[in-house]
Amino acid sequence: MLGDNMYGGQGSAKDFNKKFEAPYKPLLDAGVQFFATLGNHDDPRQVDYGPFNMDGHRYYTFTPPAPLLARLSTRVRFFALDSTNLDGAQLQWLEQELARSTADWNVALMHYPMYSSGRWARSMSPGPSTTASAPMAWKCVMSQPKPAP
Repeated sequence: MLGDNMYGGQGSAKDFNKKFEAPYKPLLDAGVQFFATLGNHDDPRQVDYGPFNMDGHRYYTFTPPAPLLARLSTRVRFFALDSTNLDGAQLQWLEQELARSTADWNVALMHYPMYSSGRWARSMSPGPSTTASAPMAWKCVMSQPKPAP
């Protein structure tokens, strides 16, 4: 989930039920795991909502769940970034995590796109998040797959 996950409300249990658990019930019941990033309309406390798998962090990294990973022919690692509040600590964390990654593919995901030709392109690109994130995100995009062990 790439941000703006739940509009309005106070992030109460009732809000989470109405805006996430009820609409996604068939997927949740089937065991689908969701991994979220925050958007500019999200309450920062959503990082503590269990089904978003953020474990209290604005940014984090993960690999696909084991059953899915077993079906993939290549290793992939995702880097969920908080592009609304991108700061030096987050970029430093990303650089360190990219250096540690042994995945064939590193994929950055975030709410705001790095580049856009859409309606909001002038107000968002290049902006604080795109200017700061572009070099690090390009490391994700352009990194060479690592040789198989």
